[in-house]
Amino acid sequence: MTYKMKNIIILLSISLGFICCTAPKYITKKQSEINKLDLDNSITNYIPIADNDLEASTVLDSTYCLLTNKKYLKLEKYINQLESSGNNSSDFYLSKTLLQITNGDYPNAVKSVRLINETDYILLKRLLSIDMNNELAKTNGVFDYNGFLKRYQDLIDSFPENESLKKIVAIRLRYLRYNY
Repeated sequence: MTYKMKNIIILLSISLGFICCTAPKYITKKQSEINKLDLDNSITNYIPIADNDLEASTVLDSTYCLLTNKKYLKLEKYINQLESSGNNSSDFYLSKTLLQITNGDYPNAVKSVRLINETDYILLKRLLSIDMNNELAKTNGVFDYNGFLKRYQDLIDSFPENESLKKIVAIRLRYLRYNY
């Protein structure tokens, strides 16, 4: 191999490593947008937000808009303002969870997702709880593949009519299996 070829290979490897390290691990999208995507070969962990939930909640809609436009500092400021005003709604805690996930702050995301009311965002709360506990388990070195596989399967069994959930969970399982 020539010197130029070696340099090109090294540069490509470094570039690919940089791209992989900076890409967000979870991407929040509207359920309707996820339904339009072909997720069969996807490696993106989507967080599905129901369209009607966005329409019903200005807090969640604002959070979603800031996330999709990558306005993370504005979102952090917005969440801090809501928190200082005493907001303790499920919408607020879901928004706070999404910010913490974006920041890779999984320990606090676990705490925030637990504060979402049991009757609100049931599917999303369960999915994010499994995801965040998975992230913490990997970090702490106590990962139980079969346990997480069962939790994801139980989630799918709880929502059998939700075809996109099955595809979303399949992506999560790829991450588990191949340790992304």
